Amino acid sequence: MIDAGVAGIWNDMNEPASFNGPLPDDIIFDNDGTIVTHKEIHNVYGHMMDKATYDGIKEFTGKRPFVVTRACYAGTQKYATVWTGDNQSTWEHLKLLFMPALLFTLIQEAVIGKDYPCLLTQKAKAVLAGMAWIVVGFYTYTGVWGKDVAWIDILLFYTAVALYTWLSKRSIEKEKKYCNAGVGTAVFVLTFILFLVFTVQSPKIGLFRDPQTGSVNVSKILV
Repeated sequence: MIDAGVAGIWNDMNEPASFNGPLPDDIIFDNDGTIVTHKEIHNVYGHMMDKATYDGIKEFTGKRPFVVTRACYAGTQKYATVWTGDNQSTWEHLKLLFMPALLFTLIQEAVIGKDYPCLLTQKAKAVLAGMAWIVVGFYTYTGVWGKDVAWIDILLFYTAVALYTWLSKRSIEKEKKYCNAGVGTAVFVLTFILFLVFTVQSPKIGLFRDPQTGSVNVSKILV
């Protein structure tokens, strides 16, 4: 490839992995004569591949190589730049809907909040409906079909955005005279806190699981 003019290498899916769930921790590897478990070598495996790629290109060209990698370990940045891979979970899709909705709601509240005292409550209902659509839709079709399909996930997300947008517009047009604005505020604040906490410390349940790797731990997904 270098002879053909390729200037860099992209190491993708370069860690021990399975498309049928996480690999068992009792799988063993030969690490320079030392027998180690998958749990010990998982991240180092990608690091060593990156180092080998870097050293091979440099030896052949005499120039500093350009290497992109998905799997990495401490010190990999010496040999390659890192990207996070195509990772997804229902939880991440919910964040993609909630965070922009929260920002837009705050802007609306600052601009037109005085004219629409129920804005926060109505917007909270809309965003909860959109997130519920994603969760119910995902587990319904995967339960029936038996597998995760990327284009259906994308379609679910965009229909959830459409549902949120429609409900938001409809709720503002049919503004109620009396409502508890504190409820909407509480929903947004509590949901935001849950996203912060559970993104770092994800419970080991399906909502947080990457359908491809089976992992729920961010550090494992990224490497």
